[in-house]
Amino acid sequence: LCTSCDVNVWVITQSGLEIKWCKGCKNFRPWAAFGEKGLATKCVRCRERQREKYALQKEEKEKEKELKEKQTQNGSNQSSIAARVPSDSSSITSMVKMELDD
Repeated sequence: LCTSCDVNVWVITQSGLEIKWCKGCKNFRPWAAFGEKGLATKCVRCRERQREKYALQKEEKEKEKELKEKQTQNGSNQSSIAARVPSDSSSITSMVKMELDD
């Protein structure tokens, strides 16, 4: 359906049933299925499903953000420790020799 047709309410002349295109179901639904928001583009069922999906996505993003922050904090703690402690024995030996030379 074109944009101007999918927002209109259609009336089946034989029965008088009012129908409207739901962009969520991708099908015609009785106009009553759109609830109090008769001008909405999705029926009540699709709007509820979209609301639940959005809430889950938002929750997942928050969890990912918290995990990234924890990893960043742990990474910065580890790197500051690594900067203070030499990673191999040759560095320790050279540090000791420098101190003895002084």
